Amino acid sequence: MASKKFLNILFLLFFIFISNKGFSCPDTTLTKRINSFNSTNKFSNSYSHYFEDGILAIKQDSIKNGIKLIVEGNTLSIELENSNRGFSYQSFEFFELLKIINKGDLNKQDEDIGLRFVKDFYTRDFKPDKYEISSYFKEASYTSFSQRLKVLMICLGDNYNLNFELQKLLRNEPSLLSANILKAEIYYNSQYYYECIRMCIWVSKNTSNYAYINYMRALSYIGIGNINKALIDLDETIRWYPEFSGSYYLKSLILMDRSEYSKAILGLKKVLDINPEFLIANYFLASSYRNIDNVDSGLFFINKFLESDSKNSEAFSLRADLYFNSNNYPMAIDNYSSALAIDPTNKYCLIALGRTYVQTKNYDAAIIVYKKVIILDETYSSALGNLGWTYYLSGNFDECINYSNRALKYDKNATYAMFNISLATLRKGEFEKARKLYEYYIQKCKSKKININEGALVDLKDLIKKNIFVNEAREIIVNVFKETLDY
Repeated sequence: MASKKFLNILFLLFFIFISNKGFSCPDTTLTKRINSFNSTNKFSNSYSHYFEDGILAIKQDSIKNGIKLIVEGNTLSIELENSNRGFSYQSFEFFELLKIINKGDLNKQDEDIGLRFVKDFYTRDFKPDKYEISSYFKEASYTSFSQRLKVLMICLGDNYNLNFELQKLLRNEPSLLSANILKAEIYYNSQYYYECIRMCIWVSKNTSNYAYINYMRALSYIGIGNINKALIDLDETIRWYPEFSGSYYLKSLILMDRSEYSKAILGLKKVLDINPEFLIANYFLASSYRNIDNVDSGLFFINKFLESDSKNSEAFSLRADLYFNSNNYPMAIDNYSSALAIDPTNKYCLIALGRTYVQTKNYDAAIIVYKKVIILDETYSSALGNLGWTYYLSGNFDECINYSNRALKYDKNATYAMFNISLATLRKGEFEKARKLYEYYIQKCKSKKININEGALVDLKDLIKKNIFVNEAREIIVNVFKETLDY
């Protein structure tokens, strides 16, 4: 069963598949990963000039010629991409409308309405209000055309009555494939995943386009948490349409979420084999290589990604992680700093930069960085705990206790903070109080079935090695933790 966070993230995937959204690329979780899909998933552009020339012709008032070019481009894109949908625009009904106008079998009134609509669409930011929808609808005389036109304009501007209009359209043309697919999309976008699955099953019986339907059904299975069935449908999508990089990409994200990084790497490489312009695959390859400690390969792919997007905060942060993992702390600091110059509010990056300063024993710089995180989010328990530990390392035991207690306020199970409080109390020379704190927190962990932080023992043993409170540390290890010592 997938995590709730993962399911919430993947909910947006289908819209991104058909929409033009900005790029955003996160790191430690799948949050917003999918937002990069369309902007980096550039399909074959052998037909793109049809759209460009067609739009130019429409803007120059050669509307019929422009429509002809756009229809030709969309037809070619369908052939190349093996889909009932052209990938360049988001309204499925829009191409149905263009085809009707292009055929020239409308009466003169409807043809004029259609041409004017297309002109409006391409020459301004066309988001029709209810008045415009009503006026177009009243002018159209051909029932099927007017219904299509109304559905289309609601798609483009006002979604409120879209499902109602689709029902009217389907009553007249119940087997209209495009409308049924659009209805499945509405179910998906409304989080009615079971209904979407049911509609996809119906559509699959009436089309040979199994790849597209399996893909959307896979998304719905993800929505209900059935990742195993989603993977089956993704595999079917790949079987019917092995040239579609999106299926490999989504499957790779699922595998990453399952920590199956080696398999994810194979899928992401397949994405790039199909489409070298699918740039975000480089990012996630780097992320996967980081997670299996292959620093050189990770740096190779993140550098490729940064060649195409030199202003991406998360990419610099990922490269910094790779340098950190190779103990190249100066380069890690440099890249974390570059990431923060782009996005000063990146809390993960600030935490990582503070951690790197700690590794270089620059505790004053680490303290400054951790305090920046707390200014952004005073409830961020990890930042509070890290700040407390940094104060401990700098010899300020009171502040260690202060910030560790604040970390526990927002995370009752933060065992690292519990034992940092105990350790700092011992370092203050308050042995009996420290012993009672260790006993209390150990019992608390056992009662809540929480693993006792391993670092607690390591820190006590470190005191013995440094000849600091040797007897007291030994007493707590042997009689409180019930551990044996060989020295």
